[in-house]
Amino acid sequence: MLAATPALAQEQDGELWLTTGASLSLGEHTSLDGEVLARFSDADGLYESEFGAVVTHALSDSVTIAAGFYRVPGYEQGNRTHIDNRPRQQITVKLGTFLGGSWQLRGRSEQRFRTDGDDVGFRVRPQIRYALPLGGDTEFRLSHESYFNLNDTDWGQKGGHERMRNFASLATPLTDTLELEAGYLNQYRFGQGGDTDTVDHVLSVAVSIDL
Repeated sequence: MLAATPALAQEQDGELWLTTGASLSLGEHTSLDGEVLARFSDADGLYESEFGAVVTHALSDSVTIAAGFYRVPGYEQGNRTHIDNRPRQQITVKLGTFLGGSWQLRGRSEQRFRTDGDDVGFRVRPQIRYALPLGGDTEFRLSHESYFNLNDTDWGQKGGHERMRNFASLATPLTDTLELEAGYLNQYRFGQGGDTDTVDHVLSVAVSIDL
């Protein structure tokens, strides 16, 4: 399922992504879900952070919808260069069990309002995920996500298939309400407008809590 990294990648970077998430029940079928992320690069140190929250509602046992807002500052050499404000909408569908594990498909759309330009960037981010139980409540997870930009902007977004993320992780509960997920993420960015393709090798560590 994980797509092979193309052999022509010329620029590579090692990164560390740290995520803290929390979910607060608002009723039997609705929750408020928040995240804080920090992303570090070998080349640039802290280059991006994210602060966001969405309201999630279960339409059925297999379909959920969500909508919310993310604020994403970008940094260079320790200085903030811009802020990316992103309204977000998504739908998640559980596809059932196959090959011993569960599958789900998620569709996400975003509108990007950046402080270093006037245009609004539109993009969609489909993802497919597989989760294999390993015993107890521990899971081995695989996922693929692609980014498709729907337009060009004056701050640098180019239309087309912009990147893909392939992720392999282990997720295990630390307590009844606390979960740890850690793994390797390969992010491949397609060079646009003559730019060189790049690949990021990411150690991703996330802790989530149900409040």
